[in-house]
Amino acid sequence: MADAHALLLGILRPALPEATVGTLIPANMPYPYVLARVTSPVALDGRLLAEDDTIDVQVWAEGNPGDGAARDLAQRARAALAGAWRAQTSVEGASISRFSEEAGPALLNDDTVPHGVYRYQATYQLLIRTSR
Repeated sequence: MADAHALLLGILRPALPEATVGTLIPANMPYPYVLARVTSPVALDGRLLAEDDTIDVQVWAEGNPGDGAARDLAQRARAALAGAWRAQTSVEGASISRFSEEAGPALLNDDTVPHGVYRYQATYQLLIRTSR
């Protein structure tokens, strides 16, 4: 089966070099931070050559509402995933063969983050295929 997390990291880390990109929420989160994780993988065939994944992308960044650092980072993450789909970018033998947006980047009210840190979340549906 495709390693969806490796694919996400392989796409987002080069596209967002100023941020730490991971698949888990760290105990001591660095800012800016991008969380990209599979929330509900579904294998589409018995050979495990494709899976239909719901992807959660969350972004935390310091700033103020006017400068939009977190919003811009969330938009760039969205563009990187859509661009990888259009270009059929392959990471470790996996690529995105279908991209759809379930919920675009939206500001979340979050009382758990320090003052001056903003959080955006988006949800995407990706069909991930592997050549293996």
